[in-house]
Amino acid sequence: MGNTNIADTRNSMTLFGSLAIFCVSVPGSANLKGICIIVAWTCLLARARLQNGFIFWSFSVLGNLAIWYEVALFHGVFLADLLNHLIRLLLFFLVLSIGAMTVRSGVINARGLDNVIFSIASLSAVLKIAILGIVLSGLYSLDAAQSTLGFETVSADIGLGLQRLGFPSDIILIFLIACYVGGRNKTADLLLMLAVTVSIFLSFSRYLFAAYALCLILRYCRVRKLDTVSRTAILLGIAVFLLFSASLAERFVGEGTAESDETRTLQVQALTGVIMRHLTLGTGIGSSVNGFIRSETMPFSYEVEWYAMTMQFGLFGLLWFIGNLLAPLLSLTKLNKGRMFVISLFAIWGVAGFTNPDATSLGSAFGFCILMLSVACSAEHWQQTAAIIPMPRTL
Repeated sequence: MGNTNIADTRNSMTLFGSLAIFCVSVPGSANLKGICIIVAWTCLLARARLQNGFIFWSFSVLGNLAIWYEVALFHGVFLADLLNHLIRLLLFFLVLSIGAMTVRSGVINARGLDNVIFSIASLSAVLKIAILGIVLSGLYSLDAAQSTLGFETVSADIGLGLQRLGFPSDIILIFLIACYVGGRNKTADLLLMLAVTVSIFLSFSRYLFAAYALCLILRYCRVRKLDTVSRTAILLGIAVFLLFSASLAERFVGEGTAESDETRTLQVQALTGVIMRHLTLGTGIGSSVNGFIRSETMPFSYEVEWYAMTMQFGLFGLLWFIGNLLAPLLSLTKLNKGRMFVISLFAIWGVAGFTNPDATSLGSAFGFCILMLSVACSAEHWQQTAAIIPMPRTL
């Protein structure tokens, strides 16, 4: 894609930021989000000059999905499930494409990216607090709130009268922690970590608890200083542990956790049986294990998502899928330091697929876009937080 002027760059960043904030922070509204993503992608594509790498990557993505669409038809997958899953995967890669085109818009302002991260984290936390406030006041039930907004979450008491409340996009929080630069406004840094901590605690996900700590360490290794973000995170972590130690202990080793793990074990056993029978090419997009589904609305979705995707794509298709995902990320990392950061964060994210069903959610897709933008900003001088840095050539 060719160079553009600063106005075009600001328009691209504004478009990306607005889209990310809406799609990630606000739960539900899947159809509206899909329309917004397609419109944004079309707007960016219309003024972009495509390079060969981008065109090749786009055909690779379409080829990957088209072949395993045909595999699904061969195995007799219900058309409704097939189309549902296909649309979700297409939107996932459209978001990655939006991120790649935003990177290539010209120059990226690191401060602007921090503002997007701050807005996503803050709005998500505020909405969670508002929902729980309405529920605790007795004006609305949690089930009714979820039904109104159009999303599902696991509900349980987590102490002090609070209920567990996770958004499907919560997986993005690990990208927000690792990619946030900060350092300009201590109040903003403090509020960001407060918002992230609130969202992670209310999600009550063991994976997010562990990823939270790992991403703080990863960020510290990158900035090489114990700044306001790190100090605030440590203090908030201690406070949460002291206030909710009993609930956290139950979450990690209690009876409810054992039941949750048993469910995942049963899923692994059921999926592994199908995987071994269709190891190379899988059973196709949208397929599920007969008589063993997790969700009536998304029968192809399981907590152990990587096992499900191995069943659906086979080893060959899954490796192709992961290659398509990594290509726009690694194309930016000219320096070993940047590449190690991307690979480390990718590995932390990848673990989620073994215990959570949201690895290919919009939260992950926008998280990878933020990672692309962060790497593009930091290719030469990551710690010069107010700089406007020329983009390296990539997709």
